[in-house]
Amino acid sequence: MSECATPRIGAGTPYQPRPESAPVPISKHPAVTVRPPPPSTQTRLRYSRNAHACARLPRNPFEPEPISMTLTRRAFLASAAATSGCAPYTYRQARVCEPPRPDGPIRIDMHCHLMNVRDVSEADFVTRRFFNLEEDASPTLEAIAASLATFLAGFLSVGAWGIRQERGYLRVEMEKPLDLSAEGRNRPARQSNTDFCFFAGRTQAGAFRSDAQRQITGFFSTRIRNAARMMTLYPDMDLFLPSMVDLYEGANILPLPEHIAFYSELNLATRGRFLPLVSFTPEREYEDRTLGGRSPDDPARPSQMFWVKRAIDQLGFVGVKVHPSSGFSPIDNLRWGCLNTPRQRIRETDRELYDQFSAYDRYMEELYAFCKSRDVPILTHNSTGLSANEVCMQGAFPPGHGDRQAPPSGDYGDPALGEWTYAPRAASNPRRHRRWNRATDPRDEQDFTNNPGAWIAAMRAADRAAPGLPPLKVILGHLANGIDRNSHDGGTATLQPSPWLRTAVAAMRTQRHLYADLSEVNEFFESRALFEGYRDVLGRLISTEPGFARNLLYGSDWHMPATADAGARYPDRIEALLPARVRPAVMGETAADVFGLRPGQQTRARLARFYADPPTLTGVPRRTDASLPLSEVPWWDRM
Repeated sequence: MSECATPRIGAGTPYQPRPESAPVPISKHPAVTVRPPPPSTQTRLRYSRNAHACARLPRNPFEPEPISMTLTRRAFLASAAATSGCAPYTYRQARVCEPPRPDGPIRIDMHCHLMNVRDVSEADFVTRRFFNLEEDASPTLEAIAASLATFLAGFLSVGAWGIRQERGYLRVEMEKPLDLSAEGRNRPARQSNTDFCFFAGRTQAGAFRSDAQRQITGFFSTRIRNAARMMTLYPDMDLFLPSMVDLYEGANILPLPEHIAFYSELNLATRGRFLPLVSFTPEREYEDRTLGGRSPDDPARPSQMFWVKRAIDQLGFVGVKVHPSSGFSPIDNLRWGCLNTPRQRIRETDRELYDQFSAYDRYMEELYAFCKSRDVPILTHNSTGLSANEVCMQGAFPPGHGDRQAPPSGDYGDPALGEWTYAPRAASNPRRHRRWNRATDPRDEQDFTNNPGAWIAAMRAADRAAPGLPPLKVILGHLANGIDRNSHDGGTATLQPSPWLRTAVAAMRTQRHLYADLSEVNEFFESRALFEGYRDVLGRLISTEPGFARNLLYGSDWHMPATADAGARYPDRIEALLPARVRPAVMGETAADVFGLRPGQQTRARLARFYADPPTLTGVPRRTDASLPLSEVPWWDRM
């Protein structure tokens, strides 16, 4: 089959689209078999080397990009800076950061990141979430991996600032008055997006910076520079909705108030182009309330929940981001909840964990009630990747585990009495997680921690608990674990929706407020043949499942490495996957509804108050008028 031929279904039967009026059961969608093209026509991906970062890319994601031989002054300065590690990175040579022209459908990247390496504990993140060193790993191997991760992160992150330094730098810039003179030599970052990008260049020095065209990740940059890079890479995006991320692991505790203050200032500094999502994790809330004596309602001793409410109500945030890869479940943590420390001794007894996991459920219920009352969505990481404790989150449980939820009568529960126990404990040592072999100790993927079924149950429970409030809106990130690819001999591959995606799509037939996003699906673009196969699977879901087509959103997951490597082509690649009739909705129109940006919606009203009189985190009056007239928010009148 040539690389441009349509993939075949099953045993050589051409695919015939079904009418939308007759959707087929998700479990019966046939798989797509993809065969490699002949070697002479194999397509190799090429990325942009154009000297101008904002040059329009071809709509065909596999069309080779012409290599510009013209070296602009800006490109020269960028190359010199990357080589010397000394010269500032400047964007002043062109208005590369300004928002797109006010015509055409609105475009929103609703799942992206500005975080850097200072936001995670390097050793824990790499050893546990990339190397998956669990209980059966050699302590020596883990120590080597941890030391290597710490060394490399420290070596590469010399230019990545901590959040306090970056917040202070941005806060000083925000105190500067506007420069309305003809020369405009002292224009502050908030005067225009171009001025912001020029300001961003002064935050990144050092030898480990990429040039304007390629950057494998933003983990080793400042967050300010990451924001500027997003505007230069994706000039056709009207809005970016960056998520704060708290992975709840290691010694590096995320200073939530500092992050909220930074992202709130960023919203103003970019003239409303970056609308952030605040992070929440029930583990952190448990620590705040149980160990720290903090409260969600006491500004003198605020817990994480207090700051989440403050961010949404007063500081320009538009949603909440949760990352259950740390081990918690959206509902019924006694059944699905996990500790996120698989290699450390289990210090807690069953009785203590029973109370802890029950508290997680209460805190999530509080979050749902608040989000419903404010009509803001929850964006959740929804993939089996990056799991902090696979032995618990994906390993087999003893029969009847989910049904045994009576509190333990002693320190450890007795299953014979129907008492709850922490299932992953080792039989020989209750202070350790048991060893796990994925092949010999399987568990149904639909029963993994953080599965879509649990989110659907949480949504229904929340709506039953408060039927007078708006429905709870949940967005499943990463296309609900995406599309499974099974490779076979001869280079062929079978593509079909993952079990998680099938569950989500089936639920969307009746659950109008369950959504999925297209963030970080770069495996779709590894070859032309695979691209056609993935497009066929996705197109079939869209054509036969109206609920899925209605509730699909665009997100990039930038700057995660694969998306960052794709660079400016990522939005065009995603659009090429989509039927033309759904592109405007997927690429932004639906997100505008979901995040409440339309006239008459609560979030829009809160943003209007925020722009008119933006408060500081602590309530200290600003020295300079930082208000942002709505006429100067480019997307405001386009909704």
